[in-house]
Amino acid sequence: MAGVAVAIGECLVDLITPTELQIRDGGAPANVAVALARLGVPSRLHAVVGDDPFGERLRHRLAHEGVDVSRVRVAEGEPTTFAFAWADDRGDGQFRLHR
Repeated sequence: MAGVAVAIGECLVDLITPTELQIRDGGAPANVAVALARLGVPSRLHAVVGDDPFGERLRHRLAHEGVDVSRVRVAEGEPTTFAFAWADDRGDGQFRLHR
């Protein structure tokens, strides 16, 4: 039986604001699970999303990429975490999480 790579941690939405707002799926563990799935490695994500359109989007997009989302829990009555991301005056990436 083949093994499965398991990523554990955040699954969130990045709101990136260089000049106009961009919405991107994010969270380092979620990104790793997608990258592994794209390489043909079976992967599963253990994470929590909210019961809002962002949480639904994340679960759908992960599943579409081939990630097993059976362990992505939906927190009833809670919003999905999102992060505002921007570059500071020096060009360094900054972010602020909203849970």
